Amino acid sequence: MIAAETFFPIIKQNFTMYDEFIKREKPVKDEIVSLVQESQNSAYEGNSPLKCGLPTGKSKFAAYAARNQPHRYGLKIFADHFGGAPCFRFCSSGRSHLNPETGDGLPKRAIPTPHFHRVDNRGLLMAYQTPALSDKQQAAQIAANLQLGTHLFCQQSNVVSPNGGSVVVRLIVTEMDLSTPDPLDGATFPL
Repeated sequence: MIAAETFFPIIKQNFTMYDEFIKREKPVKDEIVSLVQESQNSAYEGNSPLKCGLPTGKSKFAAYAARNQPHRYGLKIFADHFGGAPCFRFCSSGRSHLNPETGDGLPKRAIPTPHFHRVDNRGLLMAYQTPALSDKQQAAQIAANLQLGTHLFCQQSNVVSPNGGSVVVRLIVTEMDLSTPDPLDGATFPL
């Protein structure tokens, strides 16, 4: 059984439209997408509407970063025309994604992070890596740096800023964490 968030029947019926959508330049409304926390226990999240020329629904670029581990982040494109789940995404870390068996053998199914997810002509969300993500040293740098990952994501999906440049994603920290003890408490300094 295939999970609803990994099968896109609308894309299967009209894969050419989806393929053109991914290849087409898609400007975001905001040049800087700010990731903010709604509550102390939530992840940092932000999004910006996309202009993408689909016949129905809205589209958006969305990003998130884990609350305590900002190097754990994800980037997504949502397009209502294709369904409610993200139709293109990037995962910086986490477990490997298991693609359906395609005849290449079971070892080829597991795609380690960081990786992208794109829908194929069968309507299935498939994980893949680019040459940069296949290189362990480059992959480690991309996985640890939200802006590097955003830049690569935007290249793969043709998401651009309103002026046609790179999209900037910023983590906005609103409060200083005062829960850790002061390392200088009790220290004496020479006069």
